[in-house]
Amino acid sequence: MALPAVRALAEALPQRRIDVYVGDHARLAFELSGLDVHILSVPPTFDLARAMRLRYRLKRQYYESIVILDRSRWLRLAASRAAPQVVAARSQQPERRHESVVYLDVVRATGVDALPAPPKIVPPDALHSTIAAPYTILHPGGGQNPGAFLPRKRWDPTRWIEVARALVAQGFAVFLTGNAEEAPIAERIADSVGANTTSIAGKLTLRESAELICGARLFVGPDTGLAHIAAAAGIPTVAIFGPTNPNRYRPLGSAVRICAPPASWELTDRDLRRHTDVPSECDIMHVHVDEVLAAVADLLGEHPCG
Repeated sequence: MALPAVRALAEALPQRRIDVYVGDHARLAFELSGLDVHILSVPPTFDLARAMRLRYRLKRQYYESIVILDRSRWLRLAASRAAPQVVAARSQQPERRHESVVYLDVVRATGVDALPAPPKIVPPDALHSTIAAPYTILHPGGGQNPGAFLPRKRWDPTRWIEVARALVAQGFAVFLTGNAEEAPIAERIADSVGANTTSIAGKLTLRESAELICGARLFVGPDTGLAHIAAAAGIPTVAIFGPTNPNRYRPLGSAVRICAPPASWELTDRDLRRHTDVPSECDIMHVHVDEVLAAVADLLGEHPCG
């Protein structure tokens, strides 16, 4: 969701060096962006000590401007007085715009014109080039980020089994992705479906997963980073939301379909790590298999060649 903002800066300031400070969990998106930027690592989470170390690091670089897209008090503290110009993301209350649009506001505050645009990445091709049969990717996990575990963003495995069986019946091989913690979920689904369904959860790096996704005919997953990578690469993508608000956080692109509880589109911003009062009508289980399969059929009909 930050790529349109970074792209706007890079295109408007081609003679300027642009450093992108990013946690390792999100580094890949910028590496695949094709943008001429320098990617630098920061910790996945912050406290006072880490913020002070980053502040010292920033001041040594003598930046003209620092642009903060994450609405973090620690990052604002780290950047304070570290450059002549410091601008940070602010939300309207309640915020109803897509997160990428909020980020573009920050870019405009630096004096750079920035128009809304879907993020784009340059698809890598190292893994998928070795697979002959048409295949689809299902990502049944999700809900994990540094400092957060939100199992409410996961769809029930029995529903993934139905989707996988339907795709195998259409002649696709199905690969199930995920990290090592999600491997038991993926293996349960693969074992239940059987032929032409393979769990590779826990066996690939994030980059290798992206390489595989970028050769797929279809990606189906929840509100997770891999869905954004698939969409940014132009892969037909079905994103299953709940309880998060797709109006704010959905992957963008012409080959994207969103399946979400109707109430979730109006859910006001809240930190789901701390709030348990999410309305029951926003539960991801209000998304049914027939809705997802209809979205799959719609996408494959519009994009018959992948």
